[in-house]
Amino acid sequence: MQATHRTFFRNIGAMAGATAVSQGILFLTSPFLTRLYDPKAVGLAGSLFSLVLIASVTTGLRLDQASVGARTDADAYRLAALSLLASPLTATISAVVLVLTLSDRQAGGPGILPTMAWMWLMLVLYQGYSTFRCLGLRGERFGAIGLTTIMQQSGRALFPLAAAPILPGAAGLLLSEVGGIAVGASQLARNQWQRVWVESRQLTRSAVAALIRGYRDFPMVGVPSSLLNAAAQGLALPLIATTFGAGPAGQFALAARVVSAPATLVGRSVSDAFYARIALLARERPAEVRPLFLKMCLALLVASIGLAVLIAGIAYFGFNRVFGTNWGPAGRLAIALLPSTMAALVVSPVSSVVLVLGGQRAKLGYDIATLGVLTGVITCARVAAWPLERTVWTFSAGQATAYLFYFGVLLHLVTRLSRDNSSVQGPPEAGPA
Repeated sequence: MQATHRTFFRNIGAMAGATAVSQGILFLTSPFLTRLYDPKAVGLAGSLFSLVLIASVTTGLRLDQASVGARTDADAYRLAALSLLASPLTATISAVVLVLTLSDRQAGGPGILPTMAWMWLMLVLYQGYSTFRCLGLRGERFGAIGLTTIMQQSGRALFPLAAAPILPGAAGLLLSEVGGIAVGASQLARNQWQRVWVESRQLTRSAVAALIRGYRDFPMVGVPSSLLNAAAQGLALPLIATTFGAGPAGQFALAARVVSAPATLVGRSVSDAFYARIALLARERPAEVRPLFLKMCLALLVASIGLAVLIAGIAYFGFNRVFGTNWGPAGRLAIALLPSTMAALVVSPVSSVVLVLGGQRAKLGYDIATLGVLTGVITCARVAAWPLERTVWTFSAGQATAYLFYFGVLLHLVTRLSRDNSSVQGPPEAGPA
């Protein structure tokens, strides 16, 4: 048991180290980027990229997520293969919808609208990255995932510096995102694509039907749930751009990036290791799921308080000095984002419980609530002519409340598993759960 715990915390340490290096690279290059790209370019590129990220959750029909907790390795690789095979068609549909619905005004002002080919490429690359990353999580190959994270984020940080003289403005930032995700996807696929290819040849019509039946909650419930969640998270920047303009949206984008950096360092490190471990425990030792969940939530709460103090200090005293005189408002917006950031840091890393324990249907209520918070706040801001800072404070408080509801859903799932497991292990007269 001690060896198991040591492995778990070693995995967290490995991911934390890799995330720290990658976030450090992004942070160190940010002062240069904010001097090469103005708030308008950052806001426009960020808005367009957010829309692509929202569409990306549908590309693999969430079958890649199912591979982490799949009952057998053969199922896991076949689910991965199926998600990759579905991605060209689903990416085409998503790209067409985005191109037909986007306009200059919806994108946050005049600028470069990505072509359908660019959107399609981004969606397919994201699906490849997600699929091979999920397989890595299943096998607890955190060293390889960590190295890939460093390489991907290095590309995202360094490509814009090289692109600025050639493609100034939003185009350079968009190209950099393509380069970064391509590096990440190619690295993760190196050691796993052959097994995926072999299993893809076993995907007969009956095999595909059996997979869909066995893991139907992922495409049927997981896709709409993930789409709602992604919309609630990703539409904030485009909606701010359409309401307040591309410049203020750029201020918000920088604030969100700085606030999320330390939270990502802790949250992503825990999330990956927790997902892999919770899937293993649910299959083999379900009684250990609830204690691990509660311990992680308590540790994350302590970490969120410390990070909030650190972020508030940096935001209040350092934005003008670090990022340049154009970015002062972003510091105040960063402080306004702290309530939702703290709540996300506690809840998001352990949210993989819903994927492992079949809670996708219960999660729909949270997803609807978060999207309702965003659209409600933006509507109020437009009608009442709220300033941006007040809008962000209200949005942040609403998101924190939604996260509290989500925590209740997660706690219910792990408690139910613990109760059912106790019933199964009890005396015969207790009966099956």
